[in-house]
Amino acid sequence: MPGITRSPSPTASRTDRRSEPITRLLDGHVRTLAVLGDDTRHTENTGPATGQFRDRLTARLAEVTDQLTYWEGIREQQITTGAVAGHSQATVHPGDAVRIRGRWYPVIRANRKTVTLPSTLVPWTDTAPDHEITDHRPSPYPAEGENTCG
Repeated sequence: MPGITRSPSPTASRTDRRSEPITRLLDGHVRTLAVLGDDTRHTENTGPATGQFRDRLTARLAEVTDQLTYWEGIREQQITTGAVAGHSQATVHPGDAVRIRGRWYPVIRANRKTVTLPSTLVPWTDTAPDHEITDHRPSPYPAEGENTCG
């Protein structure tokens, strides 16, 4: 895909959930509209796509899958060459510090694709995608249950 930027953050965000809406339309789905106090659920059922619409969705899903494969390859190349750090739940843990958009934050929770951080303006937490982490400092304290005796 010539002419398209390969900077780290946009490349990583391209590999996010692009095929889910198409798959939902192809397979059909149930959406909960409301849950009443007695746990009665009001739902909307959408059946699987059929006919020409299904054919167009199938072609679009193949196109999106090819694009995702391409961008995942670019992302792996960036990680391999050291252009980006490639932090994930395997490398970032609660108590560590991460640098995001030029500021350091303590990690409250490391999720599959995001880290939970304290908000700087309000008394709750925020999340940031792993690909926005530009630097990482492990916690100086061992994780709970970690053997420190050698």
